[in-house]
Amino acid sequence: MLWKELLTTTNRYAAKRFRISPSSRWVSSKALVYTEFGDPMAVIRHEDCMDPDDGDKLIVKMLGSPVNPADINTIQGTYPIKPKTFPAVGGMEGVGVVLNVGKGSNPTDLTEGAWVIPKKPGSGTWRSHVIGNNEDYIPIPKMEMVSAATLTVNPCTAYRLLKDFGGLEPGNTVIQNGGNSAVGQGVIQLCREFGFKSISIVRNRENISELKKELEALGDSNTIVITDEELRSRTKEFKTELALNCVGGKVATDMLRTLEPGCVMVTYGGMARQPVIVPTSHLIFNGIAVQGYWMTRWNDVNPLKTRLEMLHFLAQLCIDGKYKPPNHKVLHISQYKDALNSVMDGYTNTKYIFTFD
Repeated sequence: MLWKELLTTTNRYAAKRFRISPSSRWVSSKALVYTEFGDPMAVIRHEDCMDPDDGDKLIVKMLGSPVNPADINTIQGTYPIKPKTFPAVGGMEGVGVVLNVGKGSNPTDLTEGAWVIPKKPGSGTWRSHVIGNNEDYIPIPKMEMVSAATLTVNPCTAYRLLKDFGGLEPGNTVIQNGGNSAVGQGVIQLCREFGFKSISIVRNRENISELKKELEALGDSNTIVITDEELRSRTKEFKTELALNCVGGKVATDMLRTLEPGCVMVTYGGMARQPVIVPTSHLIFNGIAVQGYWMTRWNDVNPLKTRLEMLHFLAQLCIDGKYKPPNHKVLHISQYKDALNSVMDGYTNTKYIFTFD
């Protein structure tokens, strides 16, 4: 079974002290909680939580959980996924270690000491301990913690964008904006692995030369990094088969102009909060297609087996050092305001990861 050989019990994790009250069957954890939608800086609180345990539940000690823009939007109440009840715990993604295997079925055979990731968003990963059901978690092989904590959203998005759109073949060219985002860095690395050429667009800034070198180092000799101004002046030089847009506005239109007839631009984000403008002539005479993508929807409509195969591929790249996590900063959960404030400012080049010890 997939990864079964990697899921041996590590007693040092299972035996590590976590606060459980044996008489009342309650599990205590540190968590980032909110009781209403609003400004995350105003509604998020760092609290001690007590969760009931009937003895049949899976108990996971969280090792790390990132702060994604979707987490901010969820707290603001503007994201399609919303908590079922309040109070709610923030965080959609992360990695933890199994301390107690619950009763019930799970086709992935959870064991104590296994590293796991949540199967669905909304599980509330910004807390030191999670109580849930076996079937709500997926075991993964052990790797560098940050890679594991950020595995389910950005790397999977990059993978699916390249696999599901455009029918790409080795030698084809992918153009993307947001090249220094977590997904953008993943696209560069996967293009290298799949034999695709990549053109990544970034905003101009003081350290642009340094940034270009960092991103180019993630790829190979077929990796190009340019600014949006450079793209605008060189649009006719590039012929691409797939465009990936997470920004919107003028740079999205400029990318679209590089597409070969019959090709597609996929939008999976809108950081500039500007509409995607598509010239009518490109739709009519070039047959350009414009589509959207949301990782959560893909997970909902595709078989678990397909998802496990994708996660296995990406996890192995991480273990082999062929897929590096984005630039990141690890913070204790008590420093949550620094992370939230930075992510809310937008265009941050740092992925913040909460830890709990």
